[in-house]
Amino acid sequence: MEEVGVPKKQSVALLFILTLITLGLYGIIWYIIKVKSFNNLQTKTKLSKSLPVILIFTWIIILALSGTAYYFTSTSTSGTVSSISEIPQNIQIIYISLISIVFIHIILIIITSFRYRKILNEALINKGSRIKLSGFYTFFFNFLYLQYEINRIVDDKEENKRTAPLICFLLLYIVLPLIPLIILLLITLGVIASFSFS
Repeated sequence: MEEVGVPKKQSVALLFILTLITLGLYGIIWYIIKVKSFNNLQTKTKLSKSLPVILIFTWIIILALSGTAYYFTSTSTSGTVSSISEIPQNIQIIYISLISIVFIHIILIIITSFRYRKILNEALINKGSRIKLSGFYTFFFNFLYLQYEINRIVDDKEENKRTAPLICFLLLYIVLPLIPLIILLLITLGVIASFSFS
């Protein structure tokens, strides 16, 4: 029988799609939704909704600054800019603020993910498992990796080898960035080949 109020299985692919559709908002909502179920895991560490709520505020600020930056950039600049001194100061301030808030937002997401990871690790110890959640995958995949591990724990498969996060990491962080480089290389080789044969 399943315990009442503990984290439940969810499709990681669906979470990923919802996060893309909502421009990242659903990932933050996931943290808020999971607070109660994580606190029901009989661990010493407990969560509050304060950090995820701060994430929502930084997300809103990022959207507002992005819209503002787009508006001012499209109305203030005509043509190309050859140096940073040609960019109006108000636009520079908006972009610096945007970059700063995005940086803070990313750090808060990582801190939040590691707090949730700590609780899952405590729950695994209470369950008698020697397995710990990967800090590496928590850093790169945040709540998606945590949900993946929740699914494994619910299915009593936490002792099995982790393959999905490694495959996703290789695809997203190695293969995907290489595709434009390979295309550029092929184009370059095609241009070089046409010069040598003409």
